[in-house]
Amino acid sequence: MKRFFIVIIVVLSLFLISCGDGSDNGNTGDTGNTGDTGDTGDTGDTGDTGDTGNTGNTGDTGDTGDTGNTGNTGDTGNTGDTGDSGTGDKYCMKTCSTVADCASIESAIMDENNWECKSGGCQYIGCVSDAECEEVYAQTQKIYKCDENGSYGVPECVPACTTAADCDLYGMGTTDKAYDSDNYECKSGMCKYIGCLNDEECKTTMNNDSYACQDAEFTDIKICSITCSSADDCASEAYSAEAYKCENSRCIMKNCSEMEWCSDVYGEDFGCYEF
Repeated sequence: MKRFFIVIIVVLSLFLISCGDGSDNGNTGDTGNTGDTGDTGDTGDTGDTGDTGNTGNTGDTGDTGDTGNTGNTGDTGNTGDTGDSGTGDKYCMKTCSTVADCASIESAIMDENNWECKSGGCQYIGCVSDAECEEVYAQTQKIYKCDENGSYGVPECVPACTTAADCDLYGMGTTDKAYDSDNYECKSGMCKYIGCLNDEECKTTMNNDSYACQDAEFTDIKICSITCSSADDCASEAYSAEAYKCENSRCIMKNCSEMEWCSDVYGEDFGCYEF
């Protein structure tokens, strides 16, 4: 047993010898001082930038040429007559099959050539010649002509004139009535009625305070007509109140929509037709 421990001790001694005693290694020498870094040289001055040259002037823009004239637009062709479409105003008119049915009065300006039978209804188309007017108005001692541009919308017989005084129907030189010199103008040698001027003219002319100077129904001029508060004020021997309506104190013929209504109100030979 003693021998075993001796062997162990010897082995350990050999092991320690072979490994050294762990003493310090020799001191490492000091590192030499690093030399100073040389100074960096100064950066040279930047040269001046040269002046920018002047920009050249822009040349003038040439004048724009004149635009050529636009050609005239051609005239629009006339629209053909519209048939009885039922879209226009309808009024009670005498029924006809020919113009002979319309000429019920013996007069040169009311015979067959002064009417048109249009879609079954009589429409007055006015005078057609100076001769007609001379025949009808010969008793006035004035010369009458047929003015194609009549004041009431159709050609009409009017006196010839040189001044408006020639148109005075009363021949008295007054201006307080609705058909004296201040109610006309002498245009192209013919008297043209320009309408009443005020209510007083109408009251004097009709000798009735119920009349006033009002807009006419089928023309742009004003005429003397009776005022109303209801259709009853419009009734006459010829037509009952049923034929009228009262609008803005003015008696206006009613439009129609049925043939039977016209025959009941105006007579059996009347019907409802587009005007």
